[in-house]
Amino acid sequence: MKKVLIIDNYDSFVYNIAQYVGEVEPDSSVLVYRNDAITLEKIKEVDPSHIIISPGPGKPEDAGISVEVVKSFFKDKPILGVCLGHQVIGFAFGAKIVHAKKIMHGKTSKIFHSENHIFEDVENPLIATRYHSLVVDEASLPSELVVIARSEEDEEIMAIQHKDYPVFGVQFHPESVLTESGKKIIENFLRIDRKAFDTSHLHTSWPKEDPVIVAIKKLSEGQNLNLEETLSVMEMIMSGKVSDILIAAFLVALKMKGETGEELGAMAKVMREKSIKIKSPSSKTVDTCGTGGDGAGTFNISTTTAFVVSAGGIPVAKHGNRSVSSKVGSADVLEAGGYRLNKTHEELEKELKDTGFAFLFAPLFHPAMKYVMPARRQLKIRTAFNLLGPITNPAGVRYQIVGVFNYDYAPKLASALQFLGTERSIVLSGGFTDELTTCGENRALLVTKDEIKPLKIEPKELGLHEGIKEDIKGANDPKEAFYQMRSVLSGRGNRTQTETVALNAGMLFWLVGDVKTVSEGVEKALHLIHSGRALEKLKEVMEYQQTR
Repeated sequence: MKKVLIIDNYDSFVYNIAQYVGEVEPDSSVLVYRNDAITLEKIKEVDPSHIIISPGPGKPEDAGISVEVVKSFFKDKPILGVCLGHQVIGFAFGAKIVHAKKIMHGKTSKIFHSENHIFEDVENPLIATRYHSLVVDEASLPSELVVIARSEEDEEIMAIQHKDYPVFGVQFHPESVLTESGKKIIENFLRIDRKAFDTSHLHTSWPKEDPVIVAIKKLSEGQNLNLEETLSVMEMIMSGKVSDILIAAFLVALKMKGETGEELGAMAKVMREKSIKIKSPSSKTVDTCGTGGDGAGTFNISTTTAFVVSAGGIPVAKHGNRSVSSKVGSADVLEAGGYRLNKTHEELEKELKDTGFAFLFAPLFHPAMKYVMPARRQLKIRTAFNLLGPITNPAGVRYQIVGVFNYDYAPKLASALQFLGTERSIVLSGGFTDELTTCGENRALLVTKDEIKPLKIEPKELGLHEGIKEDIKGANDPKEAFYQMRSVLSGRGNRTQTETVALNAGMLFWLVGDVKTVSEGVEKALHLIHSGRALEKLKEVMEYQQTR
């Protein structure tokens, strides 16, 4: 059992520290003594496992026994000094205590740190609360002490450590509710074992600038970000640690430089990790989500395709949102037909298992997007996030067709999908739309774990007719759009509509290995439509909404 001695320098924060100690080490014994109410002999008698020197008013000279405690026990006990306690440690080893560049009373700062010992597994930078007008003077810092943390705005020393012994000082207040991971810092300190303490891996250098600002500078100079940089920035953004203005600057700089597949893959990886996930009933569950943004105003091809594929026995976890490029989005058309968009992930897991179809309404599954939306609304331009939707399916599908509004983005999304571990997917453009059609030039890339290669898609070679663009125009009203989709699924759509849906569905049947050739897949899709099975699937899914 740990026995923690806290030297109280007459500060109200001391009991916050004691509370944190009790929370992270429930079985510990916490002893609190005022700085003039305990002797060195008594401390030896108590024999604490750890010593914490609290914040307080004044200078180290005014901190009672605190300085002598450091001098007497630094070789034998792990010691942590907080604020005044931090200055006490510096003073005990010969450093001068001087006026800070700025008086910080109840203000927060970004703190960059070394990431080891007390800062292990702590955000970098972390946001910490500061109450001080004095600091340890770096010019007089003795060689025994090393700087392990520094503030961003004024570059003051925010933490020090003895190079040989487990003695640490933090100028900020880990016990403040506004300090991120403050409790983790206390926990890390209490887990330090004096006998096993190792400083051989002590880091004395760390990022001096906000990683987001570093990334923006790099992007603005036309340089690509590496995987670690992108993951770090995206993690900060999706955790609410980046201001709207910096998010906007990052997205614009990335757009102007041009996103790489690795950058998109890393961003999608973090989005997936932050999403609410659902379990899929099959390893061959698919998605038909595209990027949108083509402005073509077609009917809901991908949504209609999803019902045909589901009718063919392949589960579809359709990831989507409201209108982007169509006049009516997938969420709009389904809702108009009676589909309930607001469901729990448990309900959707059951629906996918029971019916072979579920619509994953994107806003419900990506709560971390709330940190990005204000900047996106202000920008009102396409950014990397317009490309990420199709590759961040909460069901983790590994088979999908991803349409892009501009084929120039296809190689990038293909690379991102490969990075994310897709089994077999296609990234495509129908020329004027982000779907395969029978009335435009279809360009596509087949993506597997091992390769990315062009895929030839010629509708005529698949027994389909050259379509007419006007015939796949969509309705302006969600209800009309639903009736249009139902008409196509019933076999009453025009030939271009029917064959365009069959082309997309046939491609998915081939992708998952349900058929040997795309031509066989197209034939299967046409049969599902003309036999009424596709319409029956739509009815089944809509009726399911009423019974649950």
